[in-house]
Amino acid sequence: MTAAVASPPRCLSNAHVELLRVRGIPLDLAEAAGLQSADGTLVAKVLGRSEPVWSGGLAIPYPGKHVPPYWRVRLDSGKVRYLCPEGRAIPVYVPPPSE
Repeated sequence: MTAAVASPPRCLSNAHVELLRVRGIPLDLAEAAGLQSADGTLVAKVLGRSEPVWSGGLAIPYPGKHVPPYWRVRLDSGKVRYLCPEGRAIPVYVPPPSE
Protein backbone atom coordinates (compact mmCIF):
# COMPACT_ATOMS: atom_id res chain seq x y z
CA MET A 1 0.00 0.00 0.00
CA THR A 2 1.42 3.39 -0.96
CA ALA A 3 1.29 6.34 1.38
CA ALA A 4 -1.06 9.14 0.47
CA VAL A 5 0.65 12.30 -0.68
CA ALA A 6 -0.64 15.41 1.05
CA SER A 7 -2.19 17.81 -1.39
CA PRO A 8 -0.84 21.36 -1.26
CA PRO A 9 -2.89 24.06 0.42
CA ARG A 10 -5.24 25.74 -2.06
CA CYS A 11 -3.57 29.10 -1.55
CA LEU A 12 -0.15 27.87 -2.75
CA SER A 13 0.80 27.15 -6.35
CA ASN A 14 2.74 23.99 -7.18
CA ALA A 15 5.81 26.13 -7.90
CA HIS A 16 5.63 27.73 -4.45
CA VAL A 17 5.06 24.36 -2.79
CA GLU A 18 8.27 23.17 -4.48
CA LEU A 19 10.12 26.36 -3.43
CA LEU A 20 9.15 25.71 0.18
CA ARG A 21 10.02 22.02 -0.05
CA VAL A 22 13.52 22.73 -1.38
CA ARG A 23 14.07 25.17 1.48
CA GLY A 24 12.90 22.65 4.08
CA ILE A 25 9.76 24.56 5.06
CA PRO A 26 6.91 22.16 5.92
CA LEU A 27 3.59 22.89 4.22
CA ASP A 28 1.72 22.86 7.52
CA LEU A 29 4.02 25.59 8.85
CA ALA A 30 3.62 27.63 5.64
CA GLU A 31 -0.14 27.26 5.88
CA ALA A 32 -0.13 28.24 9.58
CA ALA A 33 1.93 31.32 8.68
CA GLY A 34 -0.65 32.32 6.05
CA LEU A 35 1.74 32.19 3.07
CA GLN A 36 -0.05 32.37 -0.26
CA SER A 37 0.64 32.55 -3.96
CA ALA A 38 -0.22 35.90 -5.48
CA ASP A 39 -0.40 37.28 -9.01
CA GLY A 40 0.85 40.77 -9.86
CA THR A 41 -2.51 42.35 -9.00
CA LEU A 42 -2.70 40.75 -5.55
CA VAL A 43 0.97 41.58 -4.90
CA ALA A 44 0.18 45.24 -5.58
CA LYS A 45 -2.87 45.09 -3.32
CA VAL A 46 -1.10 43.61 -0.27
CA LEU A 47 1.80 46.05 -0.71
CA GLY A 48 -0.49 49.07 -1.04
CA ARG A 49 0.48 49.88 -4.63
CA SER A 50 -1.92 51.28 -7.19
CA GLU A 51 -0.57 49.43 -10.25
CA PRO A 52 -0.07 45.67 -10.70
CA VAL A 53 3.47 44.43 -10.15
CA TRP A 54 5.41 42.83 -13.05
CA SER A 55 5.61 39.44 -11.32
CA GLY A 56 3.60 37.24 -9.05
CA GLY A 57 5.17 35.78 -5.97
CA LEU A 58 4.91 34.18 -2.58
CA ALA A 59 3.13 36.61 -0.25
CA ILE A 60 4.27 36.48 3.38
CA PRO A 61 2.08 38.14 6.01
CA TYR A 62 3.84 39.45 9.10
CA PRO A 63 2.05 38.56 12.32
CA GLY A 64 1.17 41.30 14.74
CA LYS A 65 -1.07 44.29 14.96
CA HIS A 66 0.34 46.23 12.01
CA VAL A 67 -2.05 48.80 10.56
CA PRO A 68 -2.44 48.32 7.70
CA PRO A 69 -1.35 44.65 7.75
CA TYR A 70 2.29 44.18 6.74
CA TRP A 71 3.21 41.83 3.88
CA ARG A 72 6.47 41.04 2.12
CA VAL A 73 6.52 39.25 -1.24
CA ARG A 74 9.18 36.94 -2.69
CA LEU A 75 8.85 37.59 -6.41
CA ASP A 76 8.87 34.77 -8.97
CA SER A 77 10.91 36.65 -11.56
CA GLY A 78 13.05 39.71 -12.15
CA LYS A 79 16.25 41.06 -10.62
CA VAL A 80 14.50 42.18 -7.43
CA ARG A 81 13.91 39.20 -5.12
CA TYR A 82 11.64 40.72 -2.45
CA LEU A 83 9.21 43.64 -2.35
CA CYS A 84 7.77 45.28 0.73
CA PRO A 85 5.49 48.27 1.27
CA GLU A 86 7.18 51.54 0.35
CA GLY A 87 7.92 53.96 3.16
CA ARG A 88 7.34 51.47 5.98
CA ALA A 89 9.94 50.04 8.32
CA ILE A 90 10.38 46.28 7.99
CA PRO A 91 9.22 44.66 11.23
CA VAL A 92 10.88 41.59 12.71
CA TYR A 93 9.31 38.43 11.31
CA VAL A 94 8.36 35.90 13.96
CA PRO A 95 7.07 32.66 12.44
CA PRO A 96 4.26 30.69 14.05
CA PRO A 97 5.35 27.98 16.47
CA SER A 98 6.04 24.58 14.93
CA GLU A 99 5.40 21.31 16.65
